[in-house]
Amino acid sequence: MSKYIWICVVIAALMGVVGFRVYRNQAPPTVSDSPIVYFDYSHNGSISYDIYSYEVIRNEETGEMTVNYSLNCGYETYTLPADAEMMQALAELIDNHSLQKWDGFSETNSWVLDGSGFSLNVRFEDGDGITASGSNSFPNGYSDASSAIDELFQHYLKENGITPEGGY
Repeated sequence: MSKYIWICVVIAALMGVVGFRVYRNQAPPTVSDSPIVYFDYSHNGSISYDIYSYEVIRNEETGEMTVNYSLNCGYETYTLPADAEMMQALAELIDNHSLQKWDGFSETNSWVLDGSGFSLNVRFEDGDGITASGSNSFPNGYSDASSAIDELFQHYLKENGITPEGGY
């Protein structure tokens, strides 16, 4: 009888592992499946110009999207309407850098005393989202994705005639 139970446990464990691998190897859903209703990316570092955040939020009453910038440790703030091109570029960035795979990432490297960190929160119209954060610890592809986020949001500022004082 104990052999039978042991065999069942092993089979169940193997099925769980195989099932998990199959699920993990599936492509994550694309952003185009559901529009973005909220996006917030924050970066912190050890000097003031390295502390900034970008937020895109939908007005619940009007449905209009707004881009909010907090740069230079909050000393520079800007608010712009988000146009369709910006929202499409943001959706493509999320897809191209597979940010959905970051969901649930939450790690800290407490051995680093003077470093940097990030947080990312994204909500989609269908209720799905991405929540990730790290302090001196980052998910795979972070450097490229972070650079792409900075580039997109800084380009949008300049496209709207704003040159930040911090020289971004």
